[in-house]
Amino acid sequence: MALDQLMAAEDDLKHIDIRAPQDGIVHQLSAQTAGAVVAPDEAIMWIVPDNDALMPELKLSPQDIDQVTIGQDDASFLSVQPAPHAGIERAS
Repeated sequence: MALDQLMAAEDDLKHIDIRAPQDGIVHQLSAQTAGAVVAPDEAIMWIVPDNDALMPELKLSPQDIDQVTIGQDDASFLSVQPAPHAGIERAS
């Protein structure tokens, strides 16, 4: 009986801490307080990976399609602003 209780307690402890599957930056954190309860299928946060290549998807106007080629160099400027309530934290 004591072994069953110990195994159940160890299993409970595994679910207390949330660990990121890879290093990155936390974006759009939905649980804002310690001890918050989340549903099993609820997204808690998005993680922007540190070492993944950025592969943007772009939309072009039909009249500009003849001005681009596959593999062409690009100079793009992105305006990125985190949500005012979402902190940016390192994930590991």
